[in-house]
Amino acid sequence: MIDFKQQNPNFKDFKIKVGLFGEPMTGKTFLALQFPKPLVLSTDGNYKHFKGDLAAIKIDTGKTNHVTDIHKREMLVDGWTYFKYLLNKVLIEEKDKFDTLIIDLADGLYDMCRNYWNEKYKIDYEGDLKNYDKADQYNRITKDFNNAITRLENLNKNLVIISHIMELETGETKPTLRGKIWDRITRLIDAEIITTCEETKEGNTQYVSTFRINRFGLKNTRIFSTYENIKNQINNQGLVLDINER
Repeated sequence: MIDFKQQNPNFKDFKIKVGLFGEPMTGKTFLALQFPKPLVLSTDGNYKHFKGDLAAIKIDTGKTNHVTDIHKREMLVDGWTYFKYLLNKVLIEEKDKFDTLIIDLADGLYDMCRNYWNEKYKIDYEGDLKNYDKADQYNRITKDFNNAITRLENLNKNLVIISHIMELETGETKPTLRGKIWDRITRLIDAEIITTCEETKEGNTQYVSTFRINRFGLKNTRIFSTYENIKNQINNQGLVLDINER
């Protein structure tokens, strides 16, 4: 195993950026919450179903006269303007309180961005516009969303981006985020991991993660869905994943 830090004294602790994709109830959020000191930006409130023992953290969420204990490390994002506020102020000022930022779901975040810009231009759907106006609106939405993704990248934290998955006519599966949005996320993440829920011969349920697109040479590597297994797989490929534990 190569220890990059010993070879390069300027090497910083590696911050992994992962895309977790899968159908509902395949353990995406459960897996993400195993990463060190997680903080969830939730767009669907699904996180409230998590039954874990993560300690709450106190963060000023920016709501009027409200400093809150984040219940099990979750911030419920209710719109694009509030997300931008969290991104540009709260996550910077409170950065010492978390090591991993989880976006759950990226699909919901993109919809908030679309809704913001469509409301701004008083339209219901950008696809209804004429050709040139349609292209301009798509570009506004894409640029704003991608700029936000870049800000997330620059936080220098572990980043887990969660999205659903869809099956194509060919039988292949792809994340539901597509086009330029998906291209941007692909350039950002170190690994695309597909989550599945499978039944064993004994009739038990097991959660499985499969590395797909990644920078570690782990194509189609299947493991049980735990953070420790992900870390061990990366370490065995020579890149030391040295980040603070919870």
